[in-house]
Amino acid sequence: MKRPLTLLLLLAAAAGCSKKAAERPAAESRKFSTATVERRDEAGAVEVDGTVVGRTEAVLSSRLAAPVAEVRAVPGQSVRAGEVLVRLEEHEADRAFDGARAAVAAASSARDIARKNQGRFERLEGRGAAAAVELEKARQDEASATAALAAAEAALSRAETDRGQAVLTAPFDAVVVEKMVSPGDLAAPGRPLVRLASAKGRRVEAAPGEREAGRLSPGEDVVVVLDGRTLTGKIAEIVGAVDPSTRRRIVRVDLPPDVEPTVGTFARLRLPGEKVPRLVAPSRAIVARGGLELAWAVGADGAVALRYVRTGPPAGEGLVEVRSGLEAGDRVVLDPPADLQAGTRVAS
Repeated sequence: MKRPLTLLLLLAAAAGCSKKAAERPAAESRKFSTATVERRDEAGAVEVDGTVVGRTEAVLSSRLAAPVAEVRAVPGQSVRAGEVLVRLEEHEADRAFDGARAAVAAASSARDIARKNQGRFERLEGRGAAAAVELEKARQDEASATAALAAAEAALSRAETDRGQAVLTAPFDAVVVEKMVSPGDLAAPGRPLVRLASAKGRRVEAAPGEREAGRLSPGEDVVVVLDGRTLTGKIAEIVGAVDPSTRRRIVRVDLPPDVEPTVGTFARLRLPGEKVPRLVAPSRAIVARGGLELAWAVGADGAVALRYVRTGPPAGEGLVEVRSGLEAGDRVVLDPPADLQAGTRVAS
């Protein structure tokens, strides 16, 4: 009698389970916009450190060897064209100028005397009262005196120029970047005294590697990162020579006219690099939640599953680089709603 009762209970339980299974709803289907994750070969970026310099720069020096008498240049100071920056002792230059001027006066007097002698001998020779050899010597004396006068005048011009080298002025409106001397120092020919940068116009000077520099051309736009801002600069110059010790080339990039950072400010050039494969997905498919980055991937059966992803920098308009969590060919949901649950099917 117990066996038939047990069988009846098992049959009733099975019937109840079948009824519950029949009542359980099927997976929900919803319509979503989707996109495919793609792998693209894109140019990478190479960042090179640089420094802001003046668009026009000058290093002042003198060809005089004289003590420095006065230095008016102050680093960071704005100066106008023609403003005095450094003054050297002028005594030696003044004495050299006075001596050259006296030499010109003496040479001019000697030339005048030689010309008078030449004229006298020419008149005597015309009357037959002077020998031809005497006239020839008078002409040679006049030519020598004329040449000596020309040499003396050239020396006077040099002395006058040298005297002008005792006072160094700004060649253009500028900012003093650096002064290399102080009063009492000895200025020597070619020794740098003051470095200036133009008051207006700035550029970034950097030294990328030989390969990176070879991909650039003058007039090309490049990205400049300055004080946390991203700007567009234009390549002004690429130095042709490669530094043999570093294998780098100097590149100068003009900044926009309205950007005037302080000379010496740190900057960075973002240059195009070699092409590298990148996995990209629409930024609309990436959801930030609780400090994590998520995406909903659509499986082969149409059901969505949550993926934890890690993204990189933007990869174009509306795209972002995907570094992990997705593969090329994966289909992802765009603008996923907050109530989306795993297993939901994407309606075709």
